[in-house]
Amino acid sequence: MPPRSPGAGRRVLIAGAAVVFSAVWAFRWLSMGAVENDHFVALARAHQLLNGSWPVRDFADPGQPLTYLLSAAAAWLFGATLRTDVIVTITLLSLATSFIYLLAVRASGSLFIAAAAVAVEVAASPRLYNAGKILIPLAGLGLGWRYADSPSIARLIALAAWTAVACLWRHDFIVYMAIPTILLLGVCHERARAMRLAALYVAVTLAFLLPWFAYVQWAAGIVTYIGAAFRFAATEAQRTVTWPGNARVVFATIMAIPVIAIVLARRSDERLSFAHIVFAAVMALIANVVLLRDVIATRLPDVVALTLVLVAWIAGRVIPTRVLYASALVTLLVVIVLVGWRLQSQGYGVPTPGTVVRRFTAVSNMLRAKAPEMIPHRERLPLIRYLSSCTPVMSRVFVAGFAPELPILARRPFAGGLPSWIPGYYIDARDVTRAAAQLAREPVSLAVMVEGSESFVEEWPRLANDLRARGFVERTWRLDGADVVVWAPEGLAAQALSAPPQCAG
Repeated sequence: MPPRSPGAGRRVLIAGAAVVFSAVWAFRWLSMGAVENDHFVALARAHQLLNGSWPVRDFADPGQPLTYLLSAAAAWLFGATLRTDVIVTITLLSLATSFIYLLAVRASGSLFIAAAAVAVEVAASPRLYNAGKILIPLAGLGLGWRYADSPSIARLIALAAWTAVACLWRHDFIVYMAIPTILLLGVCHERARAMRLAALYVAVTLAFLLPWFAYVQWAAGIVTYIGAAFRFAATEAQRTVTWPGNARVVFATIMAIPVIAIVLARRSDERLSFAHIVFAAVMALIANVVLLRDVIATRLPDVVALTLVLVAWIAGRVIPTRVLYASALVTLLVVIVLVGWRLQSQGYGVPTPGTVVRRFTAVSNMLRAKAPEMIPHRERLPLIRYLSSCTPVMSRVFVAGFAPELPILARRPFAGGLPSWIPGYYIDARDVTRAAAQLAREPVSLAVMVEGSESFVEEWPRLANDLRARGFVERTWRLDGADVVVWAPEGLAAQALSAPPQCAG
């Protein structure tokens, strides 16, 4: 049998990636449950844009403009429904999984190992709102490896362009791209040339970012913007919790994999050079340090993709072929069982074509209608219905506590420049002054105190006083067995002491 041509091998690889994309997309859609409330943080800002607000000028941007600009563009083109945004994020996650497949094939030389890597990624079940955390580094890894294959100015410019995209998706993501890229240049070139290329890379990246920062200067001032972003990042960094012993073991293991890869890469390899591995390993180490905080089990899916690519390379490098294939087969089978169990938990039974079509349609309809099965905190539905049916269309809702889904599900803009006022965030006097000025320009129909009034008044007394000066008074409304504290205009509050009032007419 004649050897397969490079073109035929490339077609097989592309076909495999297309199959992975389609299968993962279908699985994520068919196994959809309630959308996490974190998902609404960027989506609320996207819908705020559609309501005529300008980012940075009219609402706070924590340094993540591309996350909501992409959602806003999709909503403008295809309709401002929850279904539209879920389609976008599932597409990004499926594309990221296809990249895992392609990169794992390149790293291991084995379609079977790549399939096992894809299966593990699917089983990890990353959350929809974290799609960018997975896709951005993987696409950057592909561009870095392409440069290492054959360095050129065009490929360096492509890396600079993607670094700018990463920065606009989330400003700290620039570190994921910039540090590995500069190290890559140092490994691929002699010192003087590496320094010249690094300067070019930085200059081109800044040129791509210039339009956004010029807009920021117009909207609020670059110093004000950067200061607010740093304060937000500092607050986020304080959320790291003390890990139990088993979590420390997991963290140490995840951190060890890139280090092992660098050590092994000192010896030549026919598939990936030392430069390829250094780029991937440093990117993985940075991602692990930045993202593995809070409850580590919920953060692992955000970093497992880069780790899987490195594991695929290590496996292809050091494990005997017979053991390797047996291990990959066992991994694949275990993950298939887990995936089947998840589908069973959705009430599938045997996934016949008719069952799949009915489920596909049901998910689509539930997302479009924002059905209770698709939204977090169903007990808040009476409040959402009240806001969407009984308040003026362009009046705003002020949300204290973490409930960014309320403005979206009620189809009302948020007030004060934030979709959710979370204790500990935006408590600096400069942020409060900006919010107070914004709030003074806005009509507010209701203030919802998700965690009660006490924490809100303690954290933001100036905003509390502003609402009181408008005649807002506190009431506790009973919502399907759960209480929620609201501040309502005095006349409205007098009509309904313990429940949302009925709409007139």
